[in-house]
Amino acid sequence: MPPTDGPAGLGVYANGWFKFVNYKPDDLHEHAAGTSTLTHAWGHPAMPWLKPLPEPVPKAGNFLTFIRHENVLGAGIQGHSQVRTIIKNLKPGKKYSISLYGASSIGIVNGLTTQYADAIYILTTGTNVGYAYIDLAGLKAQWKHRILTFQATGTTATFLFGCLGPGGSLPKQYYYYGHLFVDLDSLQEI
Repeated sequence: MPPTDGPAGLGVYANGWFKFVNYKPDDLHEHAAGTSTLTHAWGHPAMPWLKPLPEPVPKAGNFLTFIRHENVLGAGIQGHSQVRTIIKNLKPGKKYSISLYGASSIGIVNGLTTQYADAIYILTTGTNVGYAYIDLAGLKAQWKHRILTFQATGTTATFLFGCLGPGGSLPKQYYYYGHLFVDLDSLQEI
């Protein structure tokens, strides 16, 4: 599985990672994704995190960031971005483990303070898992480690990541920033 460390930037991704687009048109603001640093969204000096993130592992690099937007007053307007990667050369029937780190941060979007996401969801194809998540409830700018085990059902598997808010009837617009860090050699055959 490719690591997430790459150059920071909006719409910029480490090798092997892509934005999953299922909205037409792909509105950059509502469906923003890219690579961030521990201190700034997309590495942009004018977009600091309210609370910088610690390193998920020693000497960690940059990580992927994706958003979810909910506007409960505006007829249920929603938008979200997702990132994906494809793992190749798997052995059907073999079991694997992936070491993943998820987090959420607060930033400022259009003058509105964002909220912490409650989870990072994981959708897979080519595995026996289908759906999983990294629970972030109660964590504020802290990384949560999750080892995801799966059995390959083919020679390739797709992994799609996004974030979830707490849901419910909230009184205004909310944005959630979700983060994913994958280190080098995080995929292991078990």
